[in-house]
Amino acid sequence: MRRINLRRNEQGFAMVWWALVLGLVAFPLLAVATDGLRYLKAAGDVQIAADAAAEAAVREVDLAHYVATGEVRFSGNEYALATDYAQRNAEFLRSNRVTVVIVAITVDDSQHTVLVTARADVSRLLPRFTPALNIERTGVAQVRISAP
Repeated sequence: MRRINLRRNEQGFAMVWWALVLGLVAFPLLAVATDGLRYLKAAGDVQIAADAAAEAAVREVDLAHYVATGEVRFSGNEYALATDYAQRNAEFLRSNRVTVVIVAITVDDSQHTVLVTARADVSRLLPRFTPALNIERTGVAQVRISAP
């Protein structure tokens, strides 16, 4: 009867095991983590852009009308100014050629606030096999006028 040396038969097992772990678990997990961080950075940039756009829209409030009636209404250039501010403040998105679009500018008269909704299609930041992905955030700015 011949003896089988089990130690000699296991020599390549650890290398195969770690190759499988790295190939099937670690590398895909690293890819998901990287894409997740890129998504979070993009979402933060959209929020910054929405906040900046809200501040810009507040600058376009018709002050004479607001002082006389307490009602917030715009002078007519709010979308152009909000879009400009949004684009200038979304550095990460701009560097990756992603455009921020102002979807809506609304007024909450009871709170004297302006709400601006911004959206960006961040699909180009993620792998090609991911579906189209839009990030939408709302920025809020309050209308305040102080008397001299």
